[in-house]
Amino acid sequence: MLPIAPLMIEHRLIEKMIGLMSFELKRLKGGGPIDREFNRAAADFFRVYADQTHHGKEEQILFRELRKKDISPEHRAPSWNN
Repeated sequence: MLPIAPLMIEHRLIEKMIGLMSFELKRLKGGGPIDREFNRAAADFFRVYADQTHHGKEEQILFRELRKKDISPEHRAPSWNN
């Protein structure tokens, strides 16, 4: 397994949640009732998993280590970190 594989797997999980949110939006636009539990769970997922857990790994481990590598500056960290 590549060292980046766990982060890539996490990206796929985040994409799955975005897909669920798209489905929920279509359901709501079709007149369905608000699913408050889903909304709470989705908000919690992004606040805790995506923002703190996943992005924390990127910021504290991946991007820090990339800055040490002999690669072009634009590949060391995302543009929003520069």
